[in-house]
Amino acid sequence: MFGLLTKYFVLSPQKSSGRTPEWLRWLSLEMLKKENFVEGLPALYRLSGKSIEHLSRACRKYLQKSPTQLINDIRLEYVVNQLQNTDEKVIAICEDAGFDSLSHFYHIFKQAYGMSPAQFRKTCRTEEPGLDFADNLVYDATIPNALPFDLGLATQQG
Repeated sequence: MFGLLTKYFVLSPQKSSGRTPEWLRWLSLEMLKKENFVEGLPALYRLSGKSIEHLSRACRKYLQKSPTQLINDIRLEYVVNQLQNTDEKVIAICEDAGFDSLSHFYHIFKQAYGMSPAQFRKTCRTEEPGLDFADNLVYDATIPNALPFDLGLATQQG
């Protein structure tokens, strides 16, 4: 879980314009849930409670990416995990991740990884054990200090 959390949010203070708002950090974490990233932008807008324009400005300011880029990055990470760990067909993985267009998926996958999903899978399976091809990808990450809801993890005093 920590690996997923640390791959998607801003850590580098020199890139960010100030401290990332709690609502945006919480929203980014919520978008890591499969039901949300599969739904895509409608889930992002619904969960944010902000106008589309405000959300877009905040994403660009604090995450250095558009809302669409954020969703695609999360979806691609899911796809990479599936390619590395399953024998599922690429088209099924693509659909499962929420991509509506196979050609668009192939385009952004190749742009991000420099090869097709099938080539990526083959490369991952021929790499030395212990090497993770996706480890060379740098995602900015920020973990919220507090969440706007109770996780039920409070400790009992006694």
